[in-house]
Amino acid sequence: MKITKHSTPRRATTESSIFEDEASRKGMGRKLKQFVEKGAEVYQKV
Repeated sequence: MKITKHSTPRRATTESSIFEDEASRKGMGRKLKQFVEKGAEVYQKV
């Protein structure tokens, strides 16, 4: 990454963190949907 006045390492880290947080929320949303579709039980009968 080229370091410029508008692109500092701190800013890049902050932006990366935001993207990771958003991706994590989307992933957890998908898992929640799967959990509810399967009956929303913590312990499933095998």
